[in-house]
Amino acid sequence: MSSDPRPLVTVVLPAFNESAILEDNLAVVQDYLRTLEREYRFEVLIINDGSADATGEIAEAQRARYANLRVIHHPTNLGLGQGFKTGFAQSRGDYVAILDIDLSYAPEHIGALLQMVRSRNAQLVLASPYMRDGRISNVPWLRRTLSIWANRFLSFFAHGNLSTLTCMVRVYEGNFARSLVLRSVGMEVMPESIYKSMILRGRIEQIPAHLDWGRQMAAPKRRSSMRIIRHIFATILQGFIFRPFMFFILPGLVMLAFSLLDQFLGSVVHFFDAYASSVRSPAIASPRLWRWPTSSPRIPSSWACCR
Repeated sequence: MSSDPRPLVTVVLPAFNESAILEDNLAVVQDYLRTLEREYRFEVLIINDGSADATGEIAEAQRARYANLRVIHHPTNLGLGQGFKTGFAQSRGDYVAILDIDLSYAPEHIGALLQMVRSRNAQLVLASPYMRDGRISNVPWLRRTLSIWANRFLSFFAHGNLSTLTCMVRVYEGNFARSLVLRSVGMEVMPESIYKSMILRGRIEQIPAHLDWGRQMAAPKRRSSMRIIRHIFATILQGFIFRPFMFFILPGLVMLAFSLLDQFLGSVVHFFDAYASSVRSPAIASPRLWRWPTSSPRIPSSWACCR
């Protein structure tokens, strides 16, 4: 056990096929962490998730440059969820920070997250670009729209007190993170870890964040498993883990709505069809079943005696 009173922070950087940006972005992260060394000690974990490019080799080469760096290799691509689980299991910090290596969230968020987790004695603090004072820059319209509505949907299912559940940039209290039992292997791990934190009665906070794809859009194109659009609908399904009963209620409500709509449209079509038929056909006069006599009735001669 270290005699240094500064808390140890483990910074987890999941990486898959990030050879084009890994060295430069790691330098940016390390430069920022040095500005916090008066308050914290840091270890940095790169989780190489079975990359098919030179990500693993570049990460290993950086160990000679940074004494606080460790590299964990997955033999194959196991997904972001497994990256979370490996990072938690290998972490030694009093706090565990997760940061995207593409730096779509600047490393400065780490300091703000750490300040919040300590001041509020929280178990989990999320970086949210969707809460008040949060910002989004340089994100393509489709991805931005899908992400906003997916988070609104998930927020509703999670009782509406969190503005984002899909952002991977966050800080956990270390022992709490290592106690989480996670099952997801993809991006669904992010809402799942929040759900498990709720089950364990963890205090969850959020801070306004700035999601900026400027650096990502300017970087060389690379193969990456972090494709939000492909996973966004799977993430939405995670909403049912917050309210499982809705899994059965919503399909029933949808079927009822379609049934009522079908009946309504059928009635409208029948009405207009009947109306059109009446317009095309000539009017049919109603037969007169009884006619008022125009002359006196003729009396048979046999009745003459009765006159």
